[in-house]
Amino acid sequence: MGGLGLIQYSRGRLAVSVSAIERASLYVPLRSVSRVCLALGYVGVGQERLGRDLLVDLVDEPALTTDLLLQVAAGLDSLGEPGAALQAARAATEQDPDHAQAFYDLGYYVGRCGYPTSVTEALARHAISLDPERVCFRIGLAKLFVGHQREDEAYELIQDLSNVQIRQVDCQNCLQRIVELCENVGDYRRVILCRERLLQLELREYLSDC
Repeated sequence: MGGLGLIQYSRGRLAVSVSAIERASLYVPLRSVSRVCLALGYVGVGQERLGRDLLVDLVDEPALTTDLLLQVAAGLDSLGEPGAALQAARAATEQDPDHAQAFYDLGYYVGRCGYPTSVTEALARHAISLDPERVCFRIGLAKLFVGHQREDEAYELIQDLSNVQIRQVDCQNCLQRIVELCENVGDYRRVILCRERLLQLELREYLSDC
């Protein structure tokens, strides 16, 4: 039944998933992944207090993988608990010091908790150093710079993006940010590439709705 609950969770059938995992818990101890899915399922079906309590307990669960800790962090943040989310993300970085996403997410949560921008910047730069090919990290940090009137530094982060990297970006907001930065400095080659990619994504959405 626990496995059934995970399958239903992956399909977005949260109420069915919660019911199946709850039934399974009556017979066997739940694995960490099942407990995370149960907690997030509670949040998704409106039982936010139950979900929050379980997520908070999971922050200190030693059996959680780095990726599961990041899911716990995201769930806590969605409930307006950035401090607890920060703890989960910090635990993820301690568990795997080479996990770029963990450091990037930690940077986001320290910002949510009111830490200086320099802390968020340092963590984002570290994430980029661990995974230089992750375009979204560069765009996220560039957005931070733009918000603090540091447009030149923002452009420096994306000025070396290759044609292939731009064509792999699936986030329309990210592409629009690149367009704005490149237009400001006259980098029209990347502007054209981003607009072509935006058209491809819009066409994909249109065809999927047909």
